[in-house]
Amino acid sequence: MDTINKNDLNDFTDDVKAYVNVRLQIIRLNVTEKVAFTLSNFISNGIYFVALTFFILFLSIGIAFALGIYLKNNALGFIIVAGFYLFLVLAIRFIFSKGLKAKLANYFVKDLTNDDDETD
Repeated sequence: MDTINKNDLNDFTDDVKAYVNVRLQIIRLNVTEKVAFTLSNFISNGIYFVALTFFILFLSIGIAFALGIYLKNNALGFIIVAGFYLFLVLAIRFIFSKGLKAKLANYFVKDLTNDDDETD
């Protein structure tokens, strides 16, 4: 049997240490990339949500005033619009609550585990 040279063993341990360090750096970069992607997706969707909320808010105010003019009672116009939104919220709550939670959870898990560009 050949004896293992002490220098060869030191070289091997140095190579293993270097390999482990490189793998740790790759893992850190992958985690950083996924967090950055998720955060940017969250921020862009948040901006979209805020803009859509303002659009719906001003549209609702306009419809409420239009109904108020038509019915000759502004308060009644706002009550009708509020009733519509209450109906909408209750319909979403009772019809889509189970499926919506699962779809949102799957979306976030898919977003965090996006491994399309990884090759190991």
